[in-house]
Amino acid sequence: ESYAIADPIGDRPGDYRLIDVAGERALLLTSGRHVQGWGEMLRLSQRIGPLRGLPMASATARLRVHVREPVELHLEVCSKHLLYDAGCVGVTRRIDASAEAWRWIELHMPEDDHVGAGTWYAPRPTVFSVAIEQTNARLAISRIELVTDSGARPLVTGDFTAGLAHWLFSSARHHLPWHAT
Repeated sequence: ESYAIADPIGDRPGDYRLIDVAGERALLLTSGRHVQGWGEMLRLSQRIGPLRGLPMASATARLRVHVREPVELHLEVCSKHLLYDAGCVGVTRRIDASAEAWRWIELHMPEDDHVGAGTWYAPRPTVFSVAIEQTNARLAISRIELVTDSGARPLVTGDFTAGLAHWLFSSARHHLPWHAT
């Protein structure tokens, strides 16, 4: 609370919280007011491995979202330990606002070269993450489904009816606001 009140607006970190929207339990994800580069994005992640020996060349994610303003949604699957990745596949896509309370969107990974397209093998735990890749934006997510190219469905909890069970947050380079003072 002190950081949010005392710090310059341009340094305010993102936020995540559980809410109810149109009768559904959801995650409200808000990006920070600082530059949203690869390391600065606030990610909400779930471990989905390790998937040693399993190629992760592609995966399909379906999300049930509520968006009031356009959002650059970022999804990734990374071989990762804490903040340090050893290879990722992912996608970033603009999601336009809609009058619908909820709608399903589908994204295929990889579709974006800078995320690290291609087959790789996970020597570390494997993590699925969702983030917003733009400054000061927000969206609500009530359900996430992830299906790998081999047909596996690795998410333990794809909805938020059990709260944030199995979900963790991180920000690789913009993590100091989250340290207790």
